[in-house]
Amino acid sequence: MTGNIGDVQAVAEMCTKIEEKFSKVDILINCARGDIGACGGKPSPNNALDIPIEDVEALINHNLIGTINVCKAFIQAMRDQKYGVVVNIGSVAGQLGVSERAIYGILKASVTHYTRCLATELKQHGVHVNCVAPGPTKNARFEATRVVDPEMMDSQKASLVRYGEPSEIANAVAFLVSDQAKFINGQVLCVDGGLVNFPS
Repeated sequence: MTGNIGDVQAVAEMCTKIEEKFSKVDILINCARGDIGACGGKPSPNNALDIPIEDVEALINHNLIGTINVCKAFIQAMRDQKYGVVVNIGSVAGQLGVSERAIYGILKASVTHYTRCLATELKQHGVHVNCVAPGPTKNARFEATRVVDPEMMDSQKASLVRYGEPSEIANAVAFLVSDQAKFINGQVLCVDGGLVNFPS
């Protein structure tokens, strides 16, 4: 199923179709789209003060509102059935003060705090909610939208000073949805090679 997660009706329709096909949803991975402005590319300029307001609105809709819409649509059934696992995908940009991509960082910080609030609200219902915060991670869009450092592309080297692999993010998510993590709630797991090495 595909649709615009910033659109409440589109999310409701996706939820209905998914529940019709699979009966119930026990696991929700909420991976809202990233630093994409109103016209489809990166905002320009893309700092805290000069970013066009239409790009701010687009980023809010894609990241924070989209995350909230999906959670509202799917988690109510988890709450009713007294079981569910939610992993929201944040970013290390939400853990650090930045100038470039500031609004994106602010919104990922909001997703992190929304995760904590959900975890607090839902723990009595047996639903646990956590957040994975990736560092810079290699994927097609990542490589297409910035100048990459060739030395950071090698994931086989011993150093952790490199870009992450998508599989490394997926492994963290797989852990958080497994029974091994069933008593972990309201936490932020940074998967970034130690870029952020202080409590989230």
